[in-house]
Amino acid sequence: MAVVIRYVDNNGHIIERFLGIQHVSDTTASSLKAAIEALFSKHGLSISRLRGQGYDGASNMRGEFNGLKALILNNNPSAYYVHCFAHRLQLTLVAVTKKHNEVGDVFNFISSIINIVGASCKRMEVIREKQYARIIEGLENGEISSGRGLNQETSLRRYSDTRWGSHYITIIRLLAMFSSVLDVLEIIREDGMNSEQRTKAVILTEKLIRLALFYPSEFSIVDLMVLGDQLDTYIIDLRGDDEFSSIEVATATVERVFSAMHIVKSRLRNRMGDKWMNDSLVVYIEKDIFDKIDNEAIMKRFQNMKTRRKQL
Repeated sequence: MAVVIRYVDNNGHIIERFLGIQHVSDTTASSLKAAIEALFSKHGLSISRLRGQGYDGASNMRGEFNGLKALILNNNPSAYYVHCFAHRLQLTLVAVTKKHNEVGDVFNFISSIINIVGASCKRMEVIREKQYARIIEGLENGEISSGRGLNQETSLRRYSDTRWGSHYITIIRLLAMFSSVLDVLEIIREDGMNSEQRTKAVILTEKLIRLALFYPSEFSIVDLMVLGDQLDTYIIDLRGDDEFSSIEVATATVERVFSAMHIVKSRLRNRMGDKWMNDSLVVYIEKDIFDKIDNEAIMKRFQNMKTRRKQL
């Protein structure tokens, strides 16, 4: 569990800081509350000083009687609960788009593809092998470039109504693995276990081809790839506009913490313990604070932790 605190400094400025991550044995409200209390105690903080709390809309978080918000309000009635604005916006966008028949049909169609292609471990292994072979061939022919973070899409990803940006990632993965998905659908069409599976594979194959032929006129692959950068620019423009200075409370920083975990705890550092990962995340996320710390002070602190043979 990631914990971020927001407070007002002596100059009246609102500051938001990543406090740390806390290991939880389960996600029940009582366990989460105990974990928060332990983390607060570690840093000399108290839940009685809270004046607000914000989470997503999960039942264990916002439950009226037994949710985390209710347990904290029982101890501190001043810790008012705010449903994260970013999650509310996500749910609103999903609800609105579902009212649009064409958009709803596209995502229902994508969901059907993921369900039938990923219905078994065998099919998932086939699509990984075919995608891997295509990447190797593309690299050898110079059709695709290599580099850090490139060409790592080897499995389709399901979207979630409550996960910010998951629909975008699902579409990007499907575009990147388009040829491999078609190959697996062809295999299912020829060797499906029953007539129903074979019929579904035929229908999905035809729809997928039509989808690829239709949508490039609206959004090319390049357009979809740069959509994330365009969104970042849009956010910067909003932050610079005084009309949006009073935007509602969101817990986006917590979401960014989980994104940072994939950078800090990489495949080469997958045996990292909770304490080491927590310390690494704090340093990585709160760069602006740690950049102000002098290297001499860090070396001196390290030197004094225990007796060493050599002075740094």
